[in-house]
Amino acid sequence: MIPVEEVEEAIRLTREIGLHTPVVSGGERDGAKLPGFDYGNSPLEYSSTAISGKLLVLCTTNGTQAFHVAAGAQAVYAGCLNNAQAVAKKAVDDGRDIMILCAGTRCRFSADDVTAAGAIIHRIREIINIDDADMDDLSHTALWLYEKNRSDLYGLLQISRPFRTLAQLNRMEDIDYCFQEDIVDLVPQFLNGDIA
Repeated sequence: MIPVEEVEEAIRLTREIGLHTPVVSGGERDGAKLPGFDYGNSPLEYSSTAISGKLLVLCTTNGTQAFHVAAGAQAVYAGCLNNAQAVAKKAVDDGRDIMILCAGTRCRFSADDVTAAGAIIHRIREIINIDDADMDDLSHTALWLYEKNRSDLYGLLQISRPFRTLAQLNRMEDIDYCFQEDIVDLVPQFLNGDIA
């Protein structure tokens, strides 16, 4: 997968790559699929039969931007509730300092991202002993938010902007899927402009 920041760049890349490689495009703005793109940002659209053997050019409102912001880090992994345990293990196994970058919503705080960060931090702390002094205030806040609401994340996050946006688009199946914890062992890595 190639994460792209701008719509025009995604269209250009899809055309160019499509000349010699099977390619599909995914794109959204504020949860709605971009015109002319094969898929939007619903995780349920990206079945193995839909994208197997193809390169995906993806352009999203927030997520693809975050990869480019983090590009200078020694290792960049994609994490969420679905793969929180796998990401925590991978980060600990790397043996480096860990920083979790939340994509947010249009450069603003997003409760769903911070809660997912808290889930990853919770799992890291189950693997290794982290002294409280080694965590910054936002890490403590993310951890607290997750741990205090773990039994009802749906109740906590239904007031968040991303939740409300998807609900208005009648995408409740996507929301239900994204609330599942530790259902995937895959840890995508962003390296040299690609995610594999």
